[in-house]
Amino acid sequence: MVILRHNQKKGKLSFQKTRVIYNKEGSLEWVIDKAEQGDVDAQIELGNYYSENEEARDDKEALKWYRRAAAQGSAVAQNEIGKFYYYDSYQGNKKKL
Repeated sequence: MVILRHNQKKGKLSFQKTRVIYNKEGSLEWVIDKAEQGDVDAQIELGNYYSENEEARDDKEALKWYRRAAAQGSAVAQNEIGKFYYYDSYQGNKKKL
């Protein structure tokens, strides 16, 4: 597991590995705010949050954030979108993403 750290001086996210633990002190709200401001790393983390978190799983929301990051040229986000479509079609799902 990984903890999201916010560097007040630099105003950036610091990540360890790829998983984020959202604490009760507003980390999720902070990430959402940064993502809405166009921060690609935050957008990818929200995509990860909504695609991998059992309690908050929401494929449409995950794809929304991956698409925003991909539109800014993120290869990581483009890869995540590709995995959604690959695994979705592989499993025979016909839901509209």
